[in-house]
Amino acid sequence: MIDLLATYALGGATPSVVNYGPFTMAERGDLRLMSLAFPTGFTPDQIAGAAPPKAGQGQFGGAVDVIWTGPSQYMAMGADLTAIDADGARFTDQSDGWITLDILGEDLDALLPHLVNLPPRALEPGGATRTLIGHLSAFALRPEKGTLRLLVARSYAADMWHHLSQILLHRAKT
Repeated sequence: MIDLLATYALGGATPSVVNYGPFTMAERGDLRLMSLAFPTGFTPDQIAGAAPPKAGQGQFGGAVDVIWTGPSQYMAMGADLTAIDADGARFTDQSDGWITLDILGEDLDALLPHLVNLPPRALEPGGATRTLIGHLSAFALRPEKGTLRLLVARSYAADMWHHLSQILLHRAKT
């Protein structure tokens, strides 16, 4: 019998983590992702026990975080998604299609203009939006002041990691 070894998106047996001065970048292997799509025009009263987030916002801090991804569409993330209550939703597991990266640091506000071409208010704590980082599409989430979370297509995880590493290394030197 073949003995298969599980690997993370960046190829390691454990999630990748690097420190660049005041910033830490970490591959998250503990979060599952689930897309929720509702019938066109239907807005649920609650998702995972709270009001659904509006465009450009996220619902963070519970057992399951939820972001708005489009009209009547949301992405849920957490360690255990079995308890999501969202009547009328169509669920699709997205865990194998995306990688989750966290950039941690106390001075993220100074770093953000070097990462994304967005006005600062778009990524205040509680914000969530889709944007380009370099030439790569990503969801940029700000669950709290010291955390920037990126959801990136797994197929270009290594490219995003490299791009972010170059920016963080440069910022750590300045």
